Amino acid sequence: MLCDTLWSGMRVKARGKEIKMSKFEGFQCVVCGSKEEPVDTGFRPRDNKNAFNVKCAECGHNQIFPYMTMEEYSEAYNEGTTFKSEEIKIAEGADVETARVKWKEWNAKHIEMYYDRMQQHRHVLDLGSGFGFFEESLNRMEGNHFTIEGVEIGQYRLDAYVGGVVHNVNFSEEKAPENMEGRYDLIISMHLLEHLYDPVSFLCNIKPLFAPGGECIFEVPNHDCFLKELSKEYADFSYLKEHISNYDKNSLRLVFERAGYRVKKVYTREIYSLENHLNWIRNGKPFIKYNQMYMPDERLEFLNDLYHEYVEKMDKGYSLIIEASLE
Repeated sequence: MLCDTLWSGMRVKARGKEIKMSKFEGFQCVVCGSKEEPVDTGFRPRDNKNAFNVKCAECGHNQIFPYMTMEEYSEAYNEGTTFKSEEIKIAEGADVETARVKWKEWNAKHIEMYYDRMQQHRHVLDLGSGFGFFEESLNRMEGNHFTIEGVEIGQYRLDAYVGGVVHNVNFSEEKAPENMEGRYDLIISMHLLEHLYDPVSFLCNIKPLFAPGGECIFEVPNHDCFLKELSKEYADFSYLKEHISNYDKNSLRLVFERAGYRVKKVYTREIYSLENHLNWIRNGKPFIKYNQMYMPDERLEFLNDLYHEYVEKMDKGYSLIIEASLE
């Protein structure tokens, strides 16, 4: 169970004197390691109002406190409780086929974003590959110059995996298996890093996976995305107990530099459609049937292109992306 014990208002006696304990007692920034008392941003995870979203006083990183332990995450992922609860809440049903439909446009958008890059490599590894829908779509395409494998730790997802080769390795706690060492010239990860309580150690543990000259692309939600400015309801909705970190450009770069990577560039992409943003502004809640990545009629797609260009020029796209290497 997620620790609900907060220190606010708690008093202890030391040498006969009563001392009020901070509600952030035990805090440590997951990026820079600072233990200085953080700043309360006023936001709470929508699925745990006993936790806080706080800002590190030293490096400015936003994160949840207190956050789930690795044991709690493993239990949730192995049993699929998070997937089930969120799918039931946002869409009807929690079966794999429902998820496939729901994430169809998400996969199409990310293939559009990364396919040309993958074609420049031979062996691609996707960290946090879920049910393998992304890999399944790629494996059905003709003319691929690469092979792609996945990594997933959730048993519920592994039991239903459809993406071909997948490795059950928890790189937050485990070292790279020998049969994976030095194999991958491109490692990609989409919306995994924000879940990790020790992202620096994770990034260090995956280093042996890289082939000589290999590179990586990590994508996370952008804490400074434009939609948060447009919709207070979305800003409140965006905080989750499983999203330990809420990265901006500075904190994402810092975590890779602390892990010893050479950062090539950090940028944002708006992956959701203008229709999606208008839905949030008008209705204050998510569209439940599918991820709105494209306009409902392709003849309107030029509006999407213009809107995405505008948002990305401000560096406020939904997805924050970093490209890095070991050399």
